[in-house]
Amino acid sequence: MAIVYYVLVIIIFITRLAGRPRLEHHPGYALFLLVVPLAYLLAKAPPLQRPALYYVRVFLLLVYLAVEALLDYIFKIDFRHVRWMTIATVSLFFAGSGGMLGVASLAVSPGAWRRSSCSWPWSYWHSCSVPLRACKSAVGDGS
Repeated sequence: MAIVYYVLVIIIFITRLAGRPRLEHHPGYALFLLVVPLAYLLAKAPPLQRPALYYVRVFLLLVYLAVEALLDYIFKIDFRHVRWMTIATVSLFFAGSGGMLGVASLAVSPGAWRRSSCSWPWSYWHSCSVPLRACKSAVGDGS
């Protein structure tokens, strides 16, 4: 879900930079659909004993999506020309977006990040077998 979120945000920013504000609404609507999996994550968090910071991260992204929906799509307020509104919205954006990294990091086992970051680049380039052996000995065999 984090990857979908970041891809949609990149598409929105590209269309905004290209001067196509009408096109940015389409991925924006898709971005708002992420409320459903975010609500699911909140519902499944207590049985998984997620830390309090997990709830804060998901909540901040939900707040950002709600503020963006209200300002851009429902009330159609041109808030980007009002400095304090822009600062508040951008702060919420970065808080929510940064939080998605933390939420995504809990989706896999702790060793999976190390294993994937060490083995994938070196297995892709077959000529780098020495760094792969060094990385595998530092992390383990992946089992």
